[in-house]
Amino acid sequence: MDELKTQKFGDAVTPMGHEIHKNLQLVVGDLTATIGGNPWKPFDNRTVAFLSDVSKFLLIDSNSRKLPDLVSFAYWCRLSNIDQLKKKSGEIDALIGRGTVFHIPPTNVPLNFAYSLVTGLLAGNTNIVRVPNLESIEVQQVIHALKSILLKSEHSELMDRVCIVRYGHIDEITQYFSEHTNARVIWGGDSAVRHIRSVPTNPRSIDISFADRISIALIKSSAVNGASDNELIKIAEHFYVDGYTFNQNACSSPRLVVWDGTEVENKLAASLFWKAVSRVALTRAEVEPVHVMNRLVETCENLSKNKNIKSVDGLFEAAVRLELIDETLWEETSSLRFGTFTQRSISKIQEVKDILNQRVQTISYFGYSKLEFEVPEIKMILQSVDRVVPFGQALTFELIWDGYDLIRCLSRRVVIR
Repeated sequence: MDELKTQKFGDAVTPMGHEIHKNLQLVVGDLTATIGGNPWKPFDNRTVAFLSDVSKFLLIDSNSRKLPDLVSFAYWCRLSNIDQLKKKSGEIDALIGRGTVFHIPPTNVPLNFAYSLVTGLLAGNTNIVRVPNLESIEVQQVIHALKSILLKSEHSELMDRVCIVRYGHIDEITQYFSEHTNARVIWGGDSAVRHIRSVPTNPRSIDISFADRISIALIKSSAVNGASDNELIKIAEHFYVDGYTFNQNACSSPRLVVWDGTEVENKLAASLFWKAVSRVALTRAEVEPVHVMNRLVETCENLSKNKNIKSVDGLFEAAVRLELIDETLWEETSSLRFGTFTQRSISKIQEVKDILNQRVQTISYFGYSKLEFEVPEIKMILQSVDRVVPFGQALTFELIWDGYDLIRCLSRRVVIR
C-alpha cells in the first residue's frame, strides 16, 4: 500500500498514515508487493509448480488427510489435474493476467477462498483474498500449506502473488482494495453482492459476481429400480457427497429431487433411494446431532409459515423429504438445509422445463447418458442452467463456473496485428 509498512506472515498490519487499516489483519503475504504486481501468462510454469507442491504438502500432512474437502482440494491442485484444466482452456498464448485480483469469498463454504485464489493465480494475476473464517480447520490447513511452500526458495517469485487478509465488514477497506486492483471476484448472497458492487472500483476494473443460486437432482426412476443393492449404495454415496457436504450451503448442492418416470416407478424408486441414503449416512456418521436439531427447527419454522407443504417425511432420518401442494413453488423451500429435500415427479424429461429458471445453477443427474441431454430439444430446455453433471460431481469446482470462463475473464487478450 502507498504508506503502509507490513510484516510478511505477521499477526497484524501496522497502520502508517491510513486510519482505515487499523482493523486489518495480514495472514499471508505482503500487501505492498501484491498490489500492482506484474501479470503473468495463464498457467505459468512457476504457478503450476507452486500449486503442485501445495498439493503434495496437503496430501502428506496427516491432519489434512482427515478432512475430505481438503483432500479434494489437494487433488484438484495436482499437476495432472492442472494439465487437464490447461488443455480444456484451449488457446491461451495471447492472454496475460489482468494484474491484481481482489477475492471476496463467502462464509458458508470454507475452502471457497482457496479455489478462488488458485483461479486467480492460474489466470496470471497477483491476488488479495479476504479470508472470512480463520477458525475453520480447513482454512487453517490451507494457510499453513501456503506459508510453508511460499517460504521455499524455489517458489520465492510466488511470495508477492499471494496475499491473504482478514477484516470485518468495513467498506473503507473494501473500497481501498477495490480502487487498487484490476478485478474483483465476489461470492455471496444477492444482498451481499449488490452491496459490494456498490463500492467504487478502479475505472478499468471488472467484477465477476457469484450470487444466490440453487440446484436440483434429476433421477430416472427406472434406473434406480433396476439397480442392484451395491449399485444403489454407490448411487446414494455420490448423492451424499453432493447433498450433504457443506450442509447444503453450497449453491451447487441439490435442494429439489426430481423423479422421472411413471407414478408407480417414482414411488418405488424414492423408497429404495432414500433407504440407501440412510444406510450411507450411518456409515459416514457426518450428520451430527446439532445438524438434526437445526434441520428440525428450520422445518418447523417453515411449516408454520408455508401453507403449501402437503407432507413431511423422514424428520428424524438422514433426509427430510417435503411434498408440496403446488409443486411449481418449490423454490419457497429451497433455503432449508442439513439434508432437507423437496420432491417432485415428472413423467418425461421434457417436463423439467417447468422447473428451471436462471436461478438454477446445476443439475446433477443419475440414470441418463450425456447424449440424452445433447438432443436439440432437451439442450434447448437446459439453456437456462450452467452445469449438467453426473451424481458426485455437483461440488467439483471447474474453471468455467456460473457460465464464466474464469481464465479468460481474469486475463486480457493482447492483440498484435
